[in-house]
Formats: sequence, structure tokens, C-alpha cells
Amino acid sequence: MSFDEGTYVRFKTLNHRISAPKGSEDQHSGLYKLTGSEVIDLGILSSGNPTEALEIRCRLDGVLSPINSASEPMGGDFSIPYDVNESILTANTIYWFYIPTNYDITYSPSTETSNYSDNGYSDAKYFLVSGGNTSYQPIPLEQESADSNARLLNARAYWIYDTAMYNLVGTGRRWMGELFDFTTQRDYDFRERTAGTGNTENSPIAGTDINVQIRAVARANTGNTRLRVGYGNQTADINFPAVLTGSVSNFVQEKVLTATFTADQGSTIRITYDKVGNNSAAMWLDEIIVDWETSSQNQGPAKFMVNAPRGADSYSYFSTEASADLAIFGIENNRIVSKVVPIIAGANEARWYSHEDKLRAYKFGVGSIDYVVDEVVD
Repeated sequence: MSFDEGTYVRFKTLNHRISAPKGSEDQHSGLYKLTGSEVIDLGILSSGNPTEALEIRCRLDGVLSPINSASEPMGGDFSIPYDVNESILTANTIYWFYIPTNYDITYSPSTETSNYSDNGYSDAKYFLVSGGNTSYQPIPLEQESADSNARLLNARAYWIYDTAMYNLVGTGRRWMGELFDFTTQRDYDFRERTAGTGNTENSPIAGTDINVQIRAVARANTGNTRLRVGYGNQTADINFPAVLTGSVSNFVQEKVLTATFTADQGSTIRITYDKVGNNSAAMWLDEIIVDWETSSQNQGPAKFMVNAPRGADSYSYFSTEASADLAIFGIENNRIVSKVVPIIAGANEARWYSHEDKLRAYKFGVGSIDYVVDEVVD
């Protein structure tokens, strides 16, 4: 799987969801985790590959491009630096990375206080994960704030493999999603990002809403066909109108199906394509996004330090309690995020310095850590 070949897995971040729970003003810290088992199960890399072969990109625009193929550049994407705990990929490998959150931080020199404001890029963000890029280089240093132990919905976007190339009349698309043709029914276990796991940790809370959004394309010429999504005994569907043979303007139909189900103990979403007697009909699943609420899905705690503007010829000194799984990221703006490599002093202290006379924020976390010192040295 390689971006160069147009193949990748696409995830929706926890920050943005098709519906939000009560209290959604609680923002995610922006610190994310991707496990080795996910990377292996999804075919992004294989066990034993160098962990540095993984590439993660962020897309600030949530709209799928109408032309998305191996021959087209991935506009609007930028690489994300990550921290990884092993050099060789195993099921226990953990990748940590930071994606800009919904807010910006502003600093007032007169009051010496920091405040939050809405981020101009706060529309849907996605992260795209692929392998095969062994020439990854971290971007230069630069940097925001808040705790991360809020109860939030989990958003999972399944597939988006650019493996089939078509130039469909009427859409200009040169990519298709997962084909529903001979097999017209598929089940998706959404307790984890990968199907087939037995872990119930991310099962939905009974009585809460499960929100589903599906994008698909279908083609039939003798009668309407139907897309149905089901959770237990609850279902929702949408029709794809038939297209007359020889029609140029509407060779295929693109539809978006949204549904809200009430959670019970089930953890499976079923998607069915009903051909309604149209044996030559087919449907391609572009994406399925499932939002649900759990009581146990928490990101590791994230702390922050801010390097405020303070005048020339001075610098900031930062120190934090070190741990084996410590990761530090710097945020300059909505697109520039970098990994900070601290100086390890003694057995459990990590320190770093900033000589820049402008606002920087350092976000760090992973595991159980707390910051010790945040002081400015003139």
C-alpha cells in the first residue's frame, strides 16, 4: 500500500463527526494513536517492516475529491510527523501523532494570558495512512492546549482504496469504492477500527445514538435499486434511480444515506445492496462513517506549555517528567506540526529550549505524565 500507487486507508478524526453528543464543546486534545495491529490488519504494512515506512497525512478538507487516483496529486494533504516506540513493526507497535484541533490559541502580551478561538480550518479533518514511503523526513520545529479525558464519540471511516480505475461518464471519477456485485451484503464490526476483533472495549453505550453516513455509487438500467443499512432490527434505506441505456449525463447515480440508530449490545453494521431483479446492477461503497459513544475511549492525557513572545536576546526553558512513552509535538499553525526531540537529563527529566521570540505551543503526552516546570529564563 503506497500513496504513490494511490492506495491508502482513510480515517476521520475524533474532532469532527456527523453529529455531536451533548457537551460537544469539549474538544479533543489532538493527540492520536494508531496501533501496529491496525496497520497490519488493514494491509498498510506487514509485520517485520521498518516502522518508518509508514506515512500519515492530514486532509483539512472533508470533501472527497471528484478525481482521486494514482495519477492525480492529493491536493490539500500534508505529512504528519509521528512518534513510534519500535523500529520494526509488530502488533504491539504504537504510533502517536498530533493533528491540529478545532481551536487556535491566542496570546495577549498586555495581560500575559492565552485564550482559545475557533480554528479557521475546523471543518472536517481526516488522516490518511499508507506505507511504502521510506524517505520520510520530519518537518522543521514549531507549535496549543487542554486536557483530553472527555467522553467523546468515536468516528471511524472504513476503506478508500484506489485500486480500481474507471472514467465514468457523467462524474469524471477515475476511482471506485468497494464493489457490491456478486456479494451484495457485508457486515462491519465497528468496535475497533479493524473488523474481526473480539475486543468489546469500544462497544456503544446502550440507549445512545449511533449515527451512520454512507456514500455510494450505483449503476442499473432496468429499474430502481436500493441501498440498505441495518443495526439489529433497525434499518434505513435509499433508492438509486435507474439510468436509461445510452444516457451520457447520468451514467451512474451517487447517493448519501444517513441514519440514526439506538444502541443496544450489538456492534455490527450491515450494508445490503438490493438489485431488485436488476442482475447486471452494481454498487460501489465509497465510505461508511460510523459515530458512536463509549465510556472507555480516551486518548492519553496531553499537557501543554506555551512559549510566549518575550523580547529578543532571551529564551524559554522547558522541563517535564520523562517516561518511556513520552512524545512531544510542536504546533506553529494549522498545517505545521513537528516532533520535538528533548534532552534527557538524569533518569526521568526531559528538557528543551526555545530561542524564538514568538508564540509557540508544545503539546506532549502519552502515558501518565505531568509537567514539572514551565519557566522563562531572561
